[in-house]
Amino acid sequence: MNMQYVKGQFVGYVPIDAEQAAVSIEPQRWYVLKIFPNKESKVMRTFHQRGISAYFPTAQSTVVSEVKRFGHVVGRIKRTVVAPMFAGIIFIPDFQARIGGVMVDGVDGYLKMDQCYPYLTPQLYAQVREIERYRNMPVARKRRLLQQGQAIWVTDGPFASFRGQFDRLDSEGRLKVLIDLFGRMTPVTLDEGQIEPA
Repeated sequence: MNMQYVKGQFVGYVPIDAEQAAVSIEPQRWYVLKIFPNKESKVMRTFHQRGISAYFPTAQSTVVSEVKRFGHVVGRIKRTVVAPMFAGIIFIPDFQARIGGVMVDGVDGYLKMDQCYPYLTPQLYAQVREIERYRNMPVARKRRLLQQGQAIWVTDGPFASFRGQFDRLDSEGRLKVLIDLFGRMTPVTLDEGQIEPA
């Protein structure tokens, strides 16, 4: 029996159970790929061309460079620089790790510690995304998030675990914080990644 089919003709159907319809494509783990130095952008371009899912968090910053002529400063140039938040690391979702195909030019392999492969849970992944969103937020919006006199904790640097107050945010995104040192409020300049609200 020879059946002839026409393009676009319905020839049957596959019933979908309620259990099959509820399958989530949200990754449960994000594995860590080690990348050779300064090859992150090239690897991400290759992944994009091959349709490979990956996450590479970046942070934008403004760099001011001086133009000098005969030893004198004649002007300043502002430019935006995009830098990786984690140098030499790209995150791969679990379904992509199972499929394979992530070993391209510039990839050193999966990060391995003793006999296990560290990964990000969905909660950690969401926190990294939130940090990336905050780091790439314009300075004007950051000013609105922090109120003058707001209590903060210093989480990184030489003043880690000190308590202080937010004073102001300058035009280049640096925080001016008043830290309680020896019973006296001392002004300190910090990066936004070094503090969190108390």
